[in-house]
Amino acid sequence: MKKSLKKILIIIGIILAIIILVICALIYYFFGTPQYSIIQLHNAYNKHDVEMAENYIDIDKLTDQMVEKAIEITRQKIKEETEKQTYKNDWEKLGAQFGSGLIELMIPTLEQKFKDEIKKGFIESIEGKNDSKIIDVNKITIKDLFIGNKVEFFKEGSITYFAINDDKQKIVFRMKKILGHIIYIISIFRPFYSIIHS
Repeated sequence: MKKSLKKILIIIGIILAIIILVICALIYYFFGTPQYSIIQLHNAYNKHDVEMAENYIDIDKLTDQMVEKAIEITRQKIKEETEKQTYKNDWEKLGAQFGSGLIELMIPTLEQKFKDEIKKGFIESIEGKNDSKIIDVNKITIKDLFIGNKVEFFKEGSITYFAINDDKQKIVFRMKKILGHIIYIISIFRPFYSIIHS
């Protein structure tokens, strides 16, 4: 009787150890998922904790990307306008080219101003000082992260994409693993043009 009780206790102990290992593995796995990063970003917004948010989103990279894209679109618009313009004489054409050159000289200064303002907007948004949110994580529920069509996650190689299906548009962010397990938002993937003009 004692031997069978001992065997039963050993079997129960092994089963409990396996269950504990499986639970630990699942918890470790969950901490390395994009969903966990979005939950933590949501918590950072709710706590108005910029430092915590910066663990899950690269504000500098996003700001740089947004400004570069805005400058690219601006340059393209200026070029299109200049090319389709008809000039009465060479002086008018020279004046338009001179104006374009002046704008081009101003771009580096404007670029830095834009970066500073966008970064300030991000930080103030997290701190709860303004309502403009590039990523409005408060619109995302825990349920949306796992079920439904409001949020999607998909992978291509080592890059994970996180898509928010908003009422007006679909915004896709690139996410990358850093430090082995933290998923980090590194860029807005698409549609950038609609973000600028909305």
